[in-house]
Amino acid sequence: MSALLDSTASANVPDDGDACSVPSAANKAVADEAAADEAAAQTAAVDTGIPAEKAAPGQAVAAAEKAGASATEAEANRAVCKKAAAIAGSASHSPRTRASRTRSSIEEARGFERRLTSQASTGVLEAGNASSLQAVARAVDTQCRDLKGHWHSVKELREQRNSAVLKGMSWMRKLLTANNLEALIEIGDDAACLFFEIWYTSSSSTIRSAARGIAQDLLEKYECHLLEPIRCKCKQCRARAGGKGGPKTMEGKELFMTLMYLVRCKEEMGLDIEAMATRADELWSTCGLSNTSVLLDVSLDGLAAVSNSDWVVLIMNIMILEFNQLLFRRRWPLKWGLREAFEHLRTRQYWGPPYDFEYKFHDSFYLATHIVFAISAYSAIKTNPKDVPWLFDYNRRSCAYWVQQSWRRFSGKQADRMIDIDALSEAVDVMRGCGLTDGGDPLLCSATISLLALQRGDGSWPFWQLDVDRRDSIVAQAPKEATFYNRVHPTWVAVQGLRDRNFDYDRKGNTQWGQFMERLLKQTNLRHLEKRVIYSCPTRQSSKRDSKRQPRRLGTKRESLTEASEHGEGAEDLLLECDATP
Repeated sequence: MSALLDSTASANVPDDGDACSVPSAANKAVADEAAADEAAAQTAAVDTGIPAEKAAPGQAVAAAEKAGASATEAEANRAVCKKAAAIAGSASHSPRTRASRTRSSIEEARGFERRLTSQASTGVLEAGNASSLQAVARAVDTQCRDLKGHWHSVKELREQRNSAVLKGMSWMRKLLTANNLEALIEIGDDAACLFFEIWYTSSSSTIRSAARGIAQDLLEKYECHLLEPIRCKCKQCRARAGGKGGPKTMEGKELFMTLMYLVRCKEEMGLDIEAMATRADELWSTCGLSNTSVLLDVSLDGLAAVSNSDWVVLIMNIMILEFNQLLFRRRWPLKWGLREAFEHLRTRQYWGPPYDFEYKFHDSFYLATHIVFAISAYSAIKTNPKDVPWLFDYNRRSCAYWVQQSWRRFSGKQADRMIDIDALSEAVDVMRGCGLTDGGDPLLCSATISLLALQRGDGSWPFWQLDVDRRDSIVAQAPKEATFYNRVHPTWVAVQGLRDRNFDYDRKGNTQWGQFMERLLKQTNLRHLEKRVIYSCPTRQSSKRDSKRQPRRLGTKRESLTEASEHGEGAEDLLLECDATP
């Protein structure tokens, strides 16, 4: 884990530029290829989210010199770098871009590497080329930078994330199916649906395939428990069958809401929903659920009385009902829904960092992330920070706070420092849901590294609570006994946050939802809060030295964190000075 948190020597970036261009020998041949292959410059944008024309020249020169190339070779590289930069259209951009270190001539570097390999195999390796092999390897390996200025291999970080995701999935599957499905039945529809969410937009075919298989298995077992308890082999149903009693079976609107989550999952996966949909129709009629206020246990006039913590569940219930109206053509129509919810939520008071013993920040944060999840229908569609700037700005500030707490814990300054892993993971999930990547966002890169460092050897993430008996500081405490939900949730959301996304998959409901949400956000004016978010932590100002290096420093008229992140700049300014707080 320590290797993850520290920058390696090969990943450091010299002061003369943030982007690398071409290798350090046979420059004439490479230059000719670079002039003829303009498309290669665009390849640099892969894994970074930064347009290739923003890549700055100069890094290959430093890499060549570091690898032992001669001054003549370095000078020749400089000329080739300039030519490659001209092809990429980067002549007008500052070499000190704050974006991730990209490679504006990856294909040329790879071609050069192939020629070197060929020469080595025939025993006619040109003088000076051997020393350039390391520079070539670095040139083709895209790097991303964290908030501390350390560089990391995007490829290696992705491999670590995918490995962590698969380990986390394996741990959750074992827990949920152990002891005759005890955890699955206790947690309920959340446990049955979580692998569906992983499957929906994961870009890795390995993760997607594994998630689909587990999701189908859990959904069918939980459906059997709800609708055919006689056939169910779970611990609860066996106890009832043996006359030992047990928890009451789920009925009424509670069962209806559970079925709403399950039918959405099975319908979009192309599985049979007839039994569940028929049962939902019966409950709709017999329980009077056509009255939305009865179904949701709250009237429009009572929305203001709902606490932030209770809104987390309420808004997701409203979302799934709205989603199913599109998926099943108003089979279970609503009298009111997300329109009214969004109009109310923009009038509430939200609190930002630091963590407090009244849980104001805690409850505000989880409500904020679930507003995002309602917008995206649990990551079914890509979100746009410009649609609700305050919401994504708030998420970035909160993420920066938790990253800073993780640094404090890892540094040893306070080994028991409270880190809300669930919150950090949901913040990362929200950022990836916007299409951000480690390569294009230093804050996301830092948060990812912290999450990876917190994973246990068995694939799980720990569940920590605030030690309310220690008022002198925020101290993490692992409860002696935790519910199955509390044990699963940190791993569930960490896995969600670490996985790569692909929003181009054609699912049954995502296109309709995207169109619906685009209209709804414009109609409700959710982008404008009536009350400013209350932050107790001041924002750190940039130093004079940093202000000279950053053309887009956050000044008196402070732009939002979301706007800064879109340019890949000013990320250090986003950190909150909360180390002075207990």
